[in-house]
Amino acid sequence: SHQASLTEYRQLEQHWEERLSLLEASKTQGNFELAGRIQFDEMPKLSEKMALIKNKLVESERFQGFSAQHVDAQEIAFVLARWTGIPVGQLLAEEKDRLKDLEGFLNTRVAGQSEAVEAVSRAVKRARLGLTDPNKPSGVFLFLGPTGVGKTETAKAVAERVFVREDNLIRIDMSEYGEAHHVSRLIGAPPGYAGYESGGVLTDAVRHHPFSLVLLDEIDKAHPRVLDLLLQILDEGRLSDGQGRQADFKRCIFILTSNTQIPMQGVKPGERDRYLRQQLTDFMRPELVNRIDEIVSFGRLGADNYDMLLNRELVTLNNRLAQRQLRIEIGKGLRTFIINDVLKSSFAGRELKRFFQRTVVDAVSERLLKESTDLSGVWLLDWSEEAGIEWKLGQGATLLLPSARA
Repeated sequence: SHQASLTEYRQLEQHWEERLSLLEASKTQGNFELAGRIQFDEMPKLSEKMALIKNKLVESERFQGFSAQHVDAQEIAFVLARWTGIPVGQLLAEEKDRLKDLEGFLNTRVAGQSEAVEAVSRAVKRARLGLTDPNKPSGVFLFLGPTGVGKTETAKAVAERVFVREDNLIRIDMSEYGEAHHVSRLIGAPPGYAGYESGGVLTDAVRHHPFSLVLLDEIDKAHPRVLDLLLQILDEGRLSDGQGRQADFKRCIFILTSNTQIPMQGVKPGERDRYLRQQLTDFMRPELVNRIDEIVSFGRLGADNYDMLLNRELVTLNNRLAQRQLRIEIGKGLRTFIINDVLKSSFAGRELKRFFQRTVVDAVSERLLKESTDLSGVWLLDWSEEAGIEWKLGQGATLLLPSARA
């Protein structure tokens, strides 16, 4: 009956909460065998039972708060993911499909880095399919290359694709950890010291989100004691915080970044990894280099790549203007002016975003404020030496760039 099913569902919910509490306690006490059994055996089975009963309740059309058209394994998986941090894709056995198209997905997010994207895709697939040491993090990657060429964007895209959402990206700027005492900020201060209650930036984040991508920017600027901490994580897959609680890093992917540029001209494809590792030991500890699974080199961007990034910024702007019935297009003169300016900068893609804000977005903002009536329609923004930014109503605009909704 409906009432019996509802009672059973509530009992399973209570049992779920009890298992969740025991899971957290097991991790804290270091009983990883019990924690693994609960997290990967008992809780998925509970979720399946809850899904079956929930569907029965929906069919009776008397279970408030759920819609029949949305109640399926995926909805239950999303609930499970929120409670445990386990990615929905993994729970639904759909991650394989997401991994198959990982390279294509990354290429839509990162401009001009096809070789880097291919290397990242291979390594991530290897890590997520369980072909690496189960007692260490799933994967450890080092991204090399100048500022603004897509290293961080690649990490964000991997987090979104592999861990379902960018929320599972733990990002730490290692240039802020250049002193020995900064170790306590990562793992929390020991009892009796200032900041004891606040916990560690890294350990707390991973304890709450054990399935995450950990992005450590500018790793070469971290203090040696901080690197000692990282080496322990990469070796053992776990770390105790200042209060003695253990954080489990075995399901995490680590991406370390450095702005270091290593010339690769003349290096044969089969010799690249060995060459990069040899060069890295000149300014990075050999024991850290040896723990990196894959070193990925990001090259400088060219004019065609900036054109793609410019289109992306324009689409983002037009999505925001859609409710005003307004669309902005960019003429060849303004497009060339923006790209030529960015090519002179050492900040690459980041500079394009800033320059786009200062030219196009600011011009649109000023025009919206000045217009006595609502500005709408398709407007072409162009640029000339004599007049600067020029506004033209609809003249050939649709020929230059497809609609933002395309």
